[in-house]
Amino acid sequence: MTQSGSGVTNIGKFYQQIEDFKGKIIRILGQFGKNSEIVELNKYYEKLLQVKKVNVRLPIEYLYDNGITKFAKEILMRDESFFLGKVSQIADTNADTVTVTQQDVFFIAQVRQVWGDLHPNVKINIWKYVQVICILAETITGGHILATTREELINNGQLKSDS
Repeated sequence: MTQSGSGVTNIGKFYQQIEDFKGKIIRILGQFGKNSEIVELNKYYEKLLQVKKVNVRLPIEYLYDNGITKFAKEILMRDESFFLGKVSQIADTNADTVTVTQQDVFFIAQVRQVWGDLHPNVKINIWKYVQVICILAETITGGHILATTREELINNGQLKSDS
């Protein structure tokens, strides 16, 4: 994960983490010979950049509203079903010409195909990226679902307070 210097906004940090995460996923996919998945991932990333040019906050708000709020528990608990399960409820059919869909959120579609073959340390690093990206999105949007869910999970004994 990239360490951002002082003076970088949370929005800047968010997009840097996304770019770093995309690079990591591309390296992983390359190791498995998943070239068509790399092409697709790059298409989704280019779409994200197009949306960012129009409205820098829109992809962040979309991610928060349609990904994080629906999967806060799975993200915090590092539940592998997050990567392995279907996330069709994320797809937005009411968006304008450039849309962000389920495949765009966390690059889930590309990771799903190789998740079971990844070394545990690689999975931990992927989770760290996802969680940092989610925390940044929550900070930027002014949301509270991760903080609230984390507190509930700690109170229920499902999550350690240092997780």
